[in-house]
Amino acid sequence: SGGGSGGLFLPEAVAGGAPGQLPPSFIFNELSRKEILKISSVVSAQLKLWNLPSGYPDPKHNFVAQVEILPIPKAEALSWLDGSGGKEAKQPPRYARATVLRGGANPPDVQEYRVGPLADIVLGQRPPVLDALWKDGAVPWVKHPFGHWSMDWIRRAVSPVGYQLRQLFRNSTGSTWCYGEPVGRAASKGDTCGFQKFAAIPFQGYSPPGKRWTHIKFLTRAAPGDTAHLFPLPLTMQLDESSPNLADWKLQNFEYCGQGPYATAGELVAAWEGGEVEPCTADWGSPALDLSWAATQPGTPPPQAPSGAPGAQGPDSSREKAAGSQHGSADRDRDSGGGRAAFEARASARSYMPHGSRISSQADSEGTGAVFAWGDWSGHAKVAGSTGLSLHDLRFRGERIIYELALQELQVTYNGFGGGGQIFIMDSYIGIGLTSEVLKVGADCPIDATYLPVHAAFSQWNVRPGPVQALCLFEEDAGMTEWRHSTPLSRENARVDSVRRVALVIRTAATVGNYDYITDVRLRLDGSVDVSVTAGGYMSTVFWNGPVTDEEAPFGTVVHHHLLAQLHDHLAGFKVDIDVLGTRNTFQTQTVRVGTYEEALAAAVAPETLRGGTAGKLPERQRRRARATQRPQWHQAGPNIVKFVDTQRPGVEAGLRLNSSAPAVWQFLAGEDDLNEFGQRRGYAVSMSGGTTQQLLPEGHPLLGAAAWSKYHCAVTRHKDGEPQASATRLDGYHPETPAVSLDTFLDGEGTDNTDLVAWVSFGLQHLPRSEDIPVVTNMGAGFTVKPWNYFDGLPSRDVKEASHDRQCAPRPDATAPAAASSAQVAAAAGRRMLQNIASNLRNKLHRALNAASDTIRHKRRY
Repeated sequence: SGGGSGGLFLPEAVAGGAPGQLPPSFIFNELSRKEILKISSVVSAQLKLWNLPSGYPDPKHNFVAQVEILPIPKAEALSWLDGSGGKEAKQPPRYARATVLRGGANPPDVQEYRVGPLADIVLGQRPPVLDALWKDGAVPWVKHPFGHWSMDWIRRAVSPVGYQLRQLFRNSTGSTWCYGEPVGRAASKGDTCGFQKFAAIPFQGYSPPGKRWTHIKFLTRAAPGDTAHLFPLPLTMQLDESSPNLADWKLQNFEYCGQGPYATAGELVAAWEGGEVEPCTADWGSPALDLSWAATQPGTPPPQAPSGAPGAQGPDSSREKAAGSQHGSADRDRDSGGGRAAFEARASARSYMPHGSRISSQADSEGTGAVFAWGDWSGHAKVAGSTGLSLHDLRFRGERIIYELALQELQVTYNGFGGGGQIFIMDSYIGIGLTSEVLKVGADCPIDATYLPVHAAFSQWNVRPGPVQALCLFEEDAGMTEWRHSTPLSRENARVDSVRRVALVIRTAATVGNYDYITDVRLRLDGSVDVSVTAGGYMSTVFWNGPVTDEEAPFGTVVHHHLLAQLHDHLAGFKVDIDVLGTRNTFQTQTVRVGTYEEALAAAVAPETLRGGTAGKLPERQRRRARATQRPQWHQAGPNIVKFVDTQRPGVEAGLRLNSSAPAVWQFLAGEDDLNEFGQRRGYAVSMSGGTTQQLLPEGHPLLGAAAWSKYHCAVTRHKDGEPQASATRLDGYHPETPAVSLDTFLDGEGTDNTDLVAWVSFGLQHLPRSEDIPVVTNMGAGFTVKPWNYFDGLPSRDVKEASHDRQCAPRPDATAPAAASSAQVAAAAGRRMLQNIASNLRNKLHRALNAASDTIRHKRRY
């Protein structure tokens, strides 16, 4: 475990009190490597499932596919955290969910079990309890989750067909490369291909009822690393994997460079050999091709094509060689703007902590969770294997503000004409936390950040040998003020009152396939919480060949030779379980509207909009004004148009969307007696920050069954232990139109007054690609804020004291000192500073004289 730093200590409510006692909020920790392996073994033995120490199962086997922690019932967790159970209180038992693929069942299906208590499993004291979570057959086998074994099955199905199409692979890249391995008698011919030059990438798509169709696209490994995303092959196909019998799997709907579809590989080969297919070729296999445009390390030499590339070049190589690549020539032009080399020779800006870190933390050594404290904030942080960053028990000045703040899903939908066009990706299906790798010190997070261990796995095939530093905490200096006000220079003792804007940043980064996602939570001095997701990495691309593929033009942007990047979106969904002074909260909206005085006054007095008899408590003066039916006479000369606040308490669960024509604040209020000094009900509000898009797919679209959470910017429901997440992508990656879990079923008309509430928040952006997104995208994102709303009697950060520190940063001993300036340069710089000081003094004297004269004139006029 990691301790605090800088001589700081965790608050007792966070650290757990007695020495050696684990923090109470460790009940939220993820499963450890040992627990995942033990649960898989015990469940397999008890249910007599396939379980081998190595290798992958076949689709027809029954086996444990995933193991994840189940959330503790909230009432039990709060009792433990708040100590309401007394000294004899016992820690709530923890349970896991085991997802079992039953390809050998009749009919084949997916079943899930509640397994535990985990202490019994780990200690081996008694057999665990296994409670089935679904009726047999309720989740058909075609909706099974994805895992390492899935790639093994797909490769075994695609390999012989890829080999059958080897001439297309070779011609498309101007090389001798091909994909797959021959089977049967073809294997004796010795013309093998293998899997080194191409990657077969599966994508989720839409399937007929009872079927499981996977879209397969191929990427060319023309250069090292993940640059394959920029070298797509003009070949796609669909894999029908509807049967648990691998022999029944078949490839269909072959599409080559916008031509087809062909029912079988044989039909495509016959059309190719008969000259019925127009070829699409790029010389990506040529050793003479400049591939430096795809590199992500500036200044590195052009990557070399893999071995096996032919001496002959493709038909477009002469054109590309003559024209050159503007990306490949970037290094040659580094100094074209003057001083570029000198600029890069000096280190970029850095932040530092003059008195050491102000963050305290304690992490589980297995990487399953950690507690932290910074200033007035404390809480628990972890990275869940499937869904990523998750915070619990967030407190400000000792009061719990948020019980749970957790990423739920990252979703991308692509558009296109070819076979890989209508696909979607829900990243928890692969594992957002699972793909969260080690953070780069000094780049992903500052050098002096607190780096915490993360395990983040959910099956026996993806457990890590040990945790990695995939979660960081650091204090961020925004380089601006949290608040400020300057006294005008005309007054005595002119000054600027302000507080530096700093925040505690909790960050993790996941690389899910081609895209990178950075998830940030910022805890601010004023008691607000900023949440954001930033996307970067490689775009998904398709092959472009001018007139042959013109149909792709409306669906993206040509960003390089033979390369079109597809139009797509990025949507993120979060769960925000807000507890304002307890769990009995009321949901309220305040919307800025434009109307007449009569409409404004009618909205202020309507008692039915403020449930609970609030209107009866309005002061007499306010009720008298609300009884007015006409605009005041002193405003008769102007137009009868005003902006006003329309306050509503819906009273029932609701899904809400942003409306730029009627801006709204979504508020979660404490109890009726929890008022601030001025009679306002204390609360917190959710608002979107920065530019965000919305789900553009229409109601009734099949994807919106499982992704109903994306239809709303904020949906408010009652808290239920049986509704821990707004989606179950592990079971809904296929056939989202018949979801196992959907937010739509949560919105069932229950009341939202004086009850425990949850906000399901979504945001995102539409990505219309541009050539500057090559080779990788400049990070871009969106987010939302949870902020105090009449919770305090004033600005909480007003009285933050800033410790003084006048010491300058000394240069590192190994730092390269700038070249010594000449005596003439030193004299010129001194002269400029002197003139600047003289000019500044003259301006100040002039200001004071003018202000004094102005004050004299005002004084004479007054008396």
